[in-house]
Amino acid sequence: MRTARVLQYGVVVAVLGGAIAGGILCAPAIVRHLSPAAGPLPADEGADVQLVSGKDAIRLPQQVAAKLGIQTEQVERATAPVVLELAGTLMLDADRLAHVRTRFAGEIVELGVGEDKLPVSFGQPVRKGQLLAVIWSRDLGEKKSDLIDSLSQLRIDQENLARINKAAPEGAVPDRMLRDAERKVQADEIAVARAVRTLQSWRVSKEEIDAIRAEAAPIVRDKIPDREEAVRQWARVEVRAPFDGVIIERNVARGDLVDTSTDLFKIADLSRLRVITHAYEEDLPALDAMKGGQRAWSITVGSGPGEVPGAGGFDQIGSLIDPNQHTALVMGWVDNAQGHLRAGQFVTARIPLPPPKDELAIPSSALVEEGGRPFIFIQPEAKETTYARQAIAVARRTRATVFVRGEPSPAEQQAGAKPLRAGQWVVSSGTVQLAEALRGLQSAAAKPEQP
Repeated sequence: MRTARVLQYGVVVAVLGGAIAGGILCAPAIVRHLSPAAGPLPADEGADVQLVSGKDAIRLPQQVAAKLGIQTEQVERATAPVVLELAGTLMLDADRLAHVRTRFAGEIVELGVGEDKLPVSFGQPVRKGQLLAVIWSRDLGEKKSDLIDSLSQLRIDQENLARINKAAPEGAVPDRMLRDAERKVQADEIAVARAVRTLQSWRVSKEEIDAIRAEAAPIVRDKIPDREEAVRQWARVEVRAPFDGVIIERNVARGDLVDTSTDLFKIADLSRLRVITHAYEEDLPALDAMKGGQRAWSITVGSGPGEVPGAGGFDQIGSLIDPNQHTALVMGWVDNAQGHLRAGQFVTARIPLPPPKDELAIPSSALVEEGGRPFIFIQPEAKETTYARQAIAVARRTRATVFVRGEPSPAEQQAGAKPLRAGQWVVSSGTVQLAEALRGLQSAAAKPEQP
């Protein structure tokens, strides 16, 4: 039993010894295969992958390049716009917001009704000119009554003057009576003008004043059939909507006493909303350079697939930088004819910026990052399978495209980035394999050869 075990151990030792000896004998061939100093393999073993002397480049045989799936594309000038995304908030447009007040103090005696036959209230849409409330104003009634009285007195004195003028040629009327009659007519005309100017200063419309004049035509002073009813109508103040919109605030009820400083209603035109966004200071030069029709943006709420962006534009860029966020306000508007957007919502504004003139576009698959630095592989000659690694200056990225500055900045050049030109050929497929092969060959070349 002991003899058999010794024989088994002997066999294992012999096998291991043979493997080690074989490895030592084959080592020169392996090193020659990996090391560029050894040159290409003999013809019967196929051409070798080689480093390009003095360059950060690798040369592959045609069959190896095909096996690795190496593909190239030409570098193109960037034509896709840069989309700048700004976070913001929707607000009511102050130019489309009305604080509905009365021009005359008085009592609310009636509220207007909406399409549902109910008194107008919060959230109801209204049309331009729609009746919102009726106020009984004693002051307005008295001023209109003063105009009526002045007009009536003027007519009476004008008739009296006409009779005197008719009798004056016959000598039946003293000159003093004629002058007194003329002076009364002049005083009446001044009183009428003063009453009209008072109503105009209260912004009573010309149509209302003309209506008062028409009412005064058949009136003989102190002989009005129903003067109280007339005064009641003159004291009626109608409050109407200044434009189409939605009532966002109602502050009165029937029977309330109001004055000229009271906000009876607030009406907002929600077909266009104000947008307030924040832009980082490094993006401000590009926004400042946009003029007129270029200042357009699209506004979205959320990120759902069914979200339809609203069209609009920005018209003002703030002059102050927030010291904490290093942002400036960018203000504009968005159309909301369909009413999908609401004031107070958080939104994203997307602004298409024209691409910089020196930007180039390469596929994302062409980019390799090593040690936090971006690289690509350039094919100097389209018909040769030699590929040179080159550091580049990345300007921005999308999912499918990387945008590169053709002329790197001085700081980027100092970090190793080199210029890139449109029309150059860049490896778009197989870059990872190329990077690994180049790194392996460079590591092998850096090791001293074993004697």
